[in-house]
Amino acid sequence: MNLAEIISRNAVCVISLILLLILCLSNNSFERKRTNVFVIVITTAVLFILFDAVDIYFSYSSWENAYIIRNISCFIVFSLCPVIPCCLITITENKFNLNFKPLLVIVNFILCIINLSNGFMFTVSPENIYMRKPLYILPVLVSLYYLIGIVVSYLRSFKTIQKSEVVFIVCGSSMAMIALVLQIAYNIHFLLVSYITIALIFYYLFLNIQILRTDALTITLNRNMFEKDLLAYHHGERGVILVFDLNNLKNVNDEFGHTKGDKYIVYTANLIKRCFEQCGIVYRIGGDEFAVICKNMQTDDIVPLLSEFKSTLALTDYSVAVGYAEYNNTIKKHVAFKDADDAMYANKFFLKSHCKR
Repeated sequence: MNLAEIISRNAVCVISLILLLILCLSNNSFERKRTNVFVIVITTAVLFILFDAVDIYFSYSSWENAYIIRNISCFIVFSLCPVIPCCLITITENKFNLNFKPLLVIVNFILCIINLSNGFMFTVSPENIYMRKPLYILPVLVSLYYLIGIVVSYLRSFKTIQKSEVVFIVCGSSMAMIALVLQIAYNIHFLLVSYITIALIFYYLFLNIQILRTDALTITLNRNMFEKDLLAYHHGERGVILVFDLNNLKNVNDEFGHTKGDKYIVYTANLIKRCFEQCGIVYRIGGDEFAVICKNMQTDDIVPLLSEFKSTLALTDYSVAVGYAEYNNTIKKHVAFKDADDAMYANKFFLKSHCKR
């Protein structure tokens, strides 16, 4: 395979990733941490493609020192292999409060360094012959660990997040696993790098779409998504709608500043998610209002969760009014929402009448 053929096969991927990097850096709608993650991922993908191409080019070379270049390029490719899924899972961690450590990536990197002298993962002989060794599968297993972590975390939350989001992430991660295994098993050049490029572009676009559906401050779904889900109807469905309203938020903003007010909002959102996200979908429907739609539940199921919410909130200086109502075949969601809203305002009046923040 000559240089022109290798360049032609990789040029589109590299150019696409560079353009994606420029787009990412100019996107002000992404939070800083997410932008940094994508910069690392895209840079890693470009390096992966370039050094994989270097290995392929020198595998056809008759130069006597070609094997040295190949050993170095293989070392870099094997080291970078798990970095991309490890970085991407940090986005999942923020969403589901997970804790995946990069320890395995560090261990893989150290073993790849040791391999340069011991050759227990791979080696390229002075005759320029590439040979796999017993532990060559290690970078693949580390990558699969992080990819499976992404899939499992979304599947576990299947009932509480948008189904299209779960399908997209699970299918994308599964295809990455298949591409990874196929390239390793059958030595199919350019398969993995092509998929990485396509997947990163679509994942970036997907996250941008998610921004339109999500409240930036609390990382909950926004009012538009609540209205959409409120109108959605499936025969025989039933559940409970809860409405939350933060008491005296305006006073907090006026007296202590909006930073303190934002902390009040974020704390409440996180507490609602902690208590109700396993059984429902959380929305921010106003500046100081949240709602939860709990499908396939009854009011009796909500009581212990609400008790946990109130007991935890009682340990703070915050005050939140809550109301809830059940919907079913005879009581539609929008009616239940109004009932829950009325109950919330009744609770708000009670709290203001009997206690002060």
